[in-house]
Amino acid sequence: MSSDCCLNIAVIEPSDMIYEGLSNVLLRSDIHFHVYRMEDMEEAMDAYTREAFDILIVNPIFMGSGQAVYRKIKKHMPRVSLVSVVYAFHEKRTLDLYDLVFQITDPSDTITIGIRKLQDNHVHCPDHNDPEELSQRERDILVELTRGLSNKEIADKLHISSHTVVSHRKNISRKTGIKSLSGLTIYAITKNIISLEDY
Repeated sequence: MSSDCCLNIAVIEPSDMIYEGLSNVLLRSDIHFHVYRMEDMEEAMDAYTREAFDILIVNPIFMGSGQAVYRKIKKHMPRVSLVSVVYAFHEKRTLDLYDLVFQITDPSDTITIGIRKLQDNHVHCPDHNDPEELSQRERDILVELTRGLSNKEIADKLHISSHTVVSHRKNISRKTGIKSLSGLTIYAITKNIISLEDY
C-alpha cells in the first residue's frame, strides 16, 4: 500500500477521554488515516455525502433500538464499516450489528489489528491535486492554532486581519470535517503538519 493511501475514519463518541485515547492508539500504529469527530448520527450522514468515510466508530448509545438505526446507516452509508468501543453493558443484538466490537479493556494491538483487517476493503489513494487539501496559509494557521494562539494573535503573527484568520479557520473545519482543537491537533500530527515531539 502506498504511504499516501489512507482510511477515512469518522468517530461518534461523547467522551473526550475515549476519543483521545482511541486517536492516540491509531497514531501509534502504522495505519495511515484521517479522523473526523462527529457529534451525532445526523452529522455523520451529512458529512458522508461530502467525504465518503470508510469506517464509522460509533458508541452503541447512538444506535438506539438498533435495527432501525442500522438500516438507516446502511441506506445512507452503504460502504461504511461499523466499529464500536464498548465500555458499558449493551444488548448482544445491538453489538451484533457491528463489523467490529472492541472492549475498553482491550489492548491497543487488538484495536489496530482489527482496524487493519477492515483496511483492505477501504484503502484510498487520493489524487495529490485534491482540492480539499489545506492550502499553505491554512496549514500555517493550523500550526498556530495547535499552539493555543487566539485569532488576534495569529493575525498579528502572520500579518493578516482577524477576519481572514476566521475565514481560514472555517475552511480548515470544512475541509477536515473537524471542529475541536484537539481533533485538529491530531489531524495536524497525522498529516505531518506538526510533530508529536513538539507537544
